[in-house]
Amino acid sequence: MRSRIASRFVKGSTTLLFLVLALPAGAAGRDERDPAVYKPAYKFPIFEEMKEGREAKQAALDSLQKLVDERYKAEAKQEEEEKRSLRLDWSRIAKPAGPEAFAAAFHFPPVRQYNTGTCWSFCSTSYFESEVARRTGRQVKLSEMWTVYWEYVEKARRFVREYGHSEFSQGSLDLGTREVYRRYGAVPEEFYPGLPDSSARHDHTLLSRELRAYLDWVKERGYWEEEKVLAYVRSILDSHLGAPPERFEFEGRSF
Repeated sequence: MRSRIASRFVKGSTTLLFLVLALPAGAAGRDERDPAVYKPAYKFPIFEEMKEGREAKQAALDSLQKLVDERYKAEAKQEEEEKRSLRLDWSRIAKPAGPEAFAAAFHFPPVRQYNTGTCWSFCSTSYFESEVARRTGRQVKLSEMWTVYWEYVEKARRFVREYGHSEFSQGSLDLGTREVYRRYGAVPEEFYPGLPDSSARHDHTLLSRELRAYLDWVKERGYWEEEKVLAYVRSILDSHLGAPPERFEFEGRSF
């Protein structure tokens, strides 16, 4: 049985009251009828084995990423040490008087890129359209946004494979269009205008911001699951540009 002893001490106008619990000898602060006891935590062997496997896999991934990080660091240092500045002496250049000095090739009316950073796609697409007309006599308006869509996908793929070290932005080079054509083909603009909301103007402000934010999240958390990252990147592109066609009919043929 537990007993309660009350002690009161008075000092000046302040009264302090202490309650002391007295326990029978041998109870050691615990009711003898209570069967619960404290023991070392049990470790499940199978969970420990799984944990070791996870840690080994993560260590391998960390080691690989470290090698890539070190390579980029060394390349950046070398690039900084070998930096050069190129200047052109325009006084020795014979400048043409104007556009009339050149022989004009076929081209469609200029397409406005509006608020996008994909000028490379617009100019290179025009070049290919002119080449088609020059070599075959056919005039086929191609989709600029088809190229932009797949260029973003390939940039995201490289971003994952390079552990966030590769460039990811709206900009690119003309050869990006050529590489997209080699891998994904080309599509007439009528089948993929890249304007899912029926707008007549391209505006990639939100698209670029959302893609950048997602890949920053990927890098921050070290989430390098390529197929999963690409699937989410494509969902963002589908939302802003529209899903690319799986099949279309053109001039009596199915592509």
